[in-house]
Amino acid sequence: MLHLQNALLCPIATLVSECHTGNCIANVQQYTQWLKNQGIVPNSASFQGLTLQSICEKSTPITTVVFRCHHSGISREYSFSGILHSAISAFKDRQIGLCMDCINDGPESKEQGKCRKPHP
Repeated sequence: MLHLQNALLCPIATLVSECHTGNCIANVQQYTQWLKNQGIVPNSASFQGLTLQSICEKSTPITTVVFRCHHSGISREYSFSGILHSAISAFKDRQIGLCMDCINDGPESKEQGKCRKPHP
């Protein structure tokens, strides 16, 4: 799930690395609040019990927040939904051989030894 947590943080990482204005900081705070409202804050206690499917479902209704960053005379537009969905799609594409038992039943499937195939 670490890679999925990184995917959820990708919009923040993108903004922090590319934009250094107060406006961008406010937008990062807005995105962080959205993660809290959805119950998908990476590394939180509530996140640990979620399945891949439920995380993807909770990340779907993100509003398309587009904002402009003006830094050093350059104006760029960022979309939280675009960045997030690209990161989650990339995560899904890399995860060949996902354990369907873990996807359907959550992490307790592996913890209880119920997975039909061994995996790390």
